[in-house]
Amino acid sequence: MSKKKSAKKSQPATPVRVSPASNYPSWFGNRRLQAGLLFCLGFLLYANSLGNEFASDDAIVITNNEFTQQGFAGFDEILSYDTFRGFFKVAGKDKLVAGGRYRPLTLLMFATEYQFFGENPFVGHLVNCLFFGLCGALLYLFLFRLLSPKKGSTLATWVALAASLIFIAHPLHTEAVANIKGRDEIMAFLGGIGALYALLRAWDGGSKVKWYSLSGLFFFLGLLSKEHIITLLAVVPLALYYFRDAKPVPALVRSWPIWAASVLFLILRGQILGWSLGDPSSELMNNPFLVLEGGRYVAMPFGEKYATIIYTLGKYIQLLFVPNPLTHDYYPRHIEVMEFSDPLVLLSLVAHLALLAGAIYSLRRKSIWGFGIWFYLITLSIVSNIVFPVGTNMSERFLFLPSVGFCLAIAALVYQFINRGQGKQLSFKGLQTGLYPILAITILFGSLTVLRNPVWKNDYTLFTTDIKVSEGSAKLQTSVGGQLINRAQQTKDENTRKAILQEAITHLQRSIEIHPLYKHPYHLLGNAYIYLGSFHEAIRNYDKALAIDPEFIEAVNNKGVAHLNLDQFGEAFTYFDKALEINPNYTEAKRYRALTSRKAGQFFGEQRNDPYTALRYLHEAEEQMPNDFETLRLLGVAYGSQQNSAKAIEYFERALPLASSDSEKAIILLNLGTAWYTTDLEKANGYYQQAQALDPNILQRQQATPAQ
Repeated sequence: MSKKKSAKKSQPATPVRVSPASNYPSWFGNRRLQAGLLFCLGFLLYANSLGNEFASDDAIVITNNEFTQQGFAGFDEILSYDTFRGFFKVAGKDKLVAGGRYRPLTLLMFATEYQFFGENPFVGHLVNCLFFGLCGALLYLFLFRLLSPKKGSTLATWVALAASLIFIAHPLHTEAVANIKGRDEIMAFLGGIGALYALLRAWDGGSKVKWYSLSGLFFFLGLLSKEHIITLLAVVPLALYYFRDAKPVPALVRSWPIWAASVLFLILRGQILGWSLGDPSSELMNNPFLVLEGGRYVAMPFGEKYATIIYTLGKYIQLLFVPNPLTHDYYPRHIEVMEFSDPLVLLSLVAHLALLAGAIYSLRRKSIWGFGIWFYLITLSIVSNIVFPVGTNMSERFLFLPSVGFCLAIAALVYQFINRGQGKQLSFKGLQTGLYPILAITILFGSLTVLRNPVWKNDYTLFTTDIKVSEGSAKLQTSVGGQLINRAQQTKDENTRKAILQEAITHLQRSIEIHPLYKHPYHLLGNAYIYLGSFHEAIRNYDKALAIDPEFIEAVNNKGVAHLNLDQFGEAFTYFDKALEINPNYTEAKRYRALTSRKAGQFFGEQRNDPYTALRYLHEAEEQMPNDFETLRLLGVAYGSQQNSAKAIEYFERALPLASSDSEKAIILLNLGTAWYTTDLEKANGYYQQAQALDPNILQRQQATPAQ
């Protein structure tokens, strides 16, 4: 008897197709209608992000990624390297985060969009909105399929709809949807949930070939988007146990497609990135579990590390229930170093022990809310920093997939509350009563989502808004400083420009207070001081950046720029040459080296009255910038000062077609007149007249004496 009973339980369940009670409206049993409405709601909630620009990490995967910018031509590199390689462009830097990242699917999508539409943020935001709408529809269909065989279609419909509404409206998802780069979360979600849906279709009697093939394909594509969905391997047996009464062995055997997809992905990833997870980073911005001791960062003590992790886990729960305030930046020390004596750490610990106890308790009763807890804990585990460091304390986008468990548990508990003492068949009035709090949550969360979307308008808006929340983040303080420096250069009013630069300096100094060994704020401080004309102060800050990283090429180059502004040409050449030693293809160093040669030539010609040295430097500049107007003009002047009219005329004639304005043309015409003055008076007068026609006051300004 026991054998027969066991065999019977291992059989796949057939979905219960209970027609809604007669007092239920027709829409309640219409899956396609509900899925379609959820899709539309998801799209509409993010429609006001369509006008946003690129922001935040979009630079890493789109605007500053050399592989994505090649369109179809970049496909080979995208598939062959770490996801960050196209941004850093230098081997090794792409593995700043332990283990590296292999997420080529979304980069292939971005490259395809670039191929057809160029660098167009509207297209990226539109695709994100459409796929997010699809997430809501798919989640509803998956949850209904998961729940209906054992729980009945009424409960399955209500819970699936309620959970999907909360998921779609939750403002925590703005980081994944309103930021184009967040598509990796969206596509991973679609791949993971799509794979689970296909597995259930196969389990419930659908075509094995069709649904197993789709399950493996979806899961593989999801892994190529973001590897964290591999945690769903542990969710599947639990799902089949809770809602299909499956034994562990059949559950594992029947889920072979996603296991096969995972093995294939791990082999591919290992071949591309190697098999080592690498050593933990010694840079605080890539490893938050460091503390400063004796002028260097060392590993955080065990107790402080795990107290901080437990605190962030509690912060996740708080954000799920009360998503305010939101920020895109949780870098050190927005999340401070915590200890187990802190009440918030203890509260989080107790809360998670209670969640775990509740999940274990639910194993016997097979309650929906218990499965929701398991889903949440399992999918969050890989980004919790418990398994391995993920490069930051926490991030709102990390809750994109785990929030499914939260939404499911909340929906199930609300249904359980309204169903108390009602029996198995609730009246629609009872179901409506339960929908009121769900709709209230949806409206509240949806409103917060719509209000949050414009914050992702661009880097300036995002950074200057979120710094009010993440004041303790060294990374964000630096980012705000950088944005303010950029804004200052676009400001015409001199007093306003200086005020903005001083504000930038304040943010950068705050960043250094938080993270004294952070090279980037020192570098940006140097830039700010250059724009303020404080070149010696700029050099001091570049030196501090280079003390941290001697091969920080931007700081090396810009230190050369500071020396150039001080007319210290030898030192300027030294640093531009050093930058080119670090990277022979560094175009900024090449450009500034040529400008240094030009300025040195002008300096020795005009200030030192040394035409021979001037010509040497100017010819060096000519070699590097053969079509530079100012270089050719100065060469003409230098040869003219040596009474070499023929060479002067040669260079002035080369410069003339390169003039970008009437004033530049007038200057060259005047110089040509002067060069011809001693040999061809008529031609000289012709040039003077042409110059005067373009600029009537040029003769007076240049103190020239035209021929009579």
